[in-house]
Amino acid sequence: MANVTNQKFENEILYSLDYLVPKDEYQTWKNRLTNQLLATVEVPGFRKGKAPEKLARKYINEGAFEETFLRETVDKFSRAATDLIHEKMKEEKRAVMRLEIDPSPEFTGEKDDEFRFRINAHLLPNVDLSKIETLKVEKPTAKSLVGRPSLEEFKRQEKNRLFTNSNVYIAVDEESKSGYQVMADLSGKVDGVADPKLDAIGTKITLGMGNYLPDFEKGMTGVKTGEKKDFKVKFPADYFEPELAGKTAEFKVTIHEVSKPQFDNINAVIEANSELGTQFKDEGGFETFLEKFYADDTERMIDDAWQKNIIRKIVDITPDFQLDLQGIEAETDRIFNALALDAEREKITMGEMLIKAGIPLENESKAKSLDSIQVKKAVEKYVRNEFKLSSILTVVHEVKVENKPKAEEVDNTVNDAMRNPEKYNLQSGMSGEDIRTSIIDRIIRQGGAQWIYQTVKNNLKQDSIMETIKDLESKPKAKKETK
Repeated sequence: MANVTNQKFENEILYSLDYLVPKDEYQTWKNRLTNQLLATVEVPGFRKGKAPEKLARKYINEGAFEETFLRETVDKFSRAATDLIHEKMKEEKRAVMRLEIDPSPEFTGEKDDEFRFRINAHLLPNVDLSKIETLKVEKPTAKSLVGRPSLEEFKRQEKNRLFTNSNVYIAVDEESKSGYQVMADLSGKVDGVADPKLDAIGTKITLGMGNYLPDFEKGMTGVKTGEKKDFKVKFPADYFEPELAGKTAEFKVTIHEVSKPQFDNINAVIEANSELGTQFKDEGGFETFLEKFYADDTERMIDDAWQKNIIRKIVDITPDFQLDLQGIEAETDRIFNALALDAEREKITMGEMLIKAGIPLENESKAKSLDSIQVKKAVEKYVRNEFKLSSILTVVHEVKVENKPKAEEVDNTVNDAMRNPEKYNLQSGMSGEDIRTSIIDRIIRQGGAQWIYQTVKNNLKQDSIMETIKDLESKPKAKKETK
């Protein structure tokens, strides 16, 4: 390793190696590469590549030339250096996450007619997986799904939705009542101040479906086409819009049209809609469809909740390890600044924006009163946990997952994502390299998470088997009959 001038662990997750290309070897390469690059320069009056070097240099972009020269030189000599790093990490039983050239002129570039560069190896942290391998997290039940409506309430809501959306409404010169549809313009004030969120033009409101607050439905009942009306609506204390919760709004409405449904029952609605008839024949068939959907959706929600509980648990039980502090700081700043802009645009506090963005808080009831320092601390905690989780899943994927996707499968997924970024919830305009990085990261996280979920299931299954064995052993054995 004569070419290696220095190598060391900068910290637990960063290893650096300094590599020197000797003068004779470098100068031979430099002359050849320089001639190759200058041969591509077009100089008036000369054939390409035939102009004198001094003249050709006047027609090149020096910055681009130096950048290309540096990249080509590093590519030429870095293979041997990276091989040395991989050998060293194999001895150390460490996994390399990524390699990158340190671009600092202090470590990379020409010096004294020689060329040297530094390669930084970002390593997977030393994560203790022993507690994860024995982790047990009980699967939630349907009762633990907060806010989940009962089956009967779900069927009632969906029947109302089908009846409303698939019906035909006929304009009438009658007062509105439950089941009727009202088209109106609305404007609202809270504490005497107009609130754009309460304004709507030509909105259609179907009464009696439970989609609106009782006070609002009461205000829209008994009106006729052409009427104007004022009424008040009291918002509940737990209303989903925090700035309206517990307040009273004053509405002004102009009624454009009152209409009633042509069909008065679900069977008639289904019969009149040929598309619905291909899925179910009548109300009974619709109920069977809803019951299966509800059961499948409930199981999916239970699995989602279970996986979230498992993820939360592995972050808590895994001992802390070295994290990318610079990455955490940069991501914290990015999210915090985005929250500040969104809060200003939506005219809510940053604490409220924190909840809206889905960033967890220990006490959400105090979110509105949080100052910017408290919000940033909450963001930093969230980012730190995400970095920790990402490292855990990556280590699990590298160390525990046996059937990793083949390179061809990964390339196919990346190419598909480049053609259809929205299919993978990726932002349009992302570079090909960013898409590849995002997809590979997703594959790694999913692979690691799947291994953890399966491990938890196996642990619980093993517990169940052992309990069955103990139960059988505890039962008295039947006495043999004697003649």
